[in-house]
Amino acid sequence: IELVAALNAELCLLAIDDLFTLSYLILRPSSSQLHFLSCGYGTLWLLQAGREQPEAITSENIALGIDAEHSFYKVSHRFAVGDTLL
Repeated sequence: IELVAALNAELCLLAIDDLFTLSYLILRPSSSQLHFLSCGYGTLWLLQAGREQPEAITSENIALGIDAEHSFYKVSHRFAVGDTLL
């Protein structure tokens, strides 16, 4: 989160008229955890092994370069061998 906040602050200082979107995913197999942060992108979908319906994992942050004071957040979720991320 600190990296994303720093990047956002720098982009705001540049005062560019464009938006910057970012999706950040960290997989930690040793703890079966994933950490997801999305800035201006959509949902991450998790299809668990043996299931037919995917589960939405959302982290609805604004795009980068809009608000230098925005507090970004990530979500954490469990995953297992055989699961599929979409």
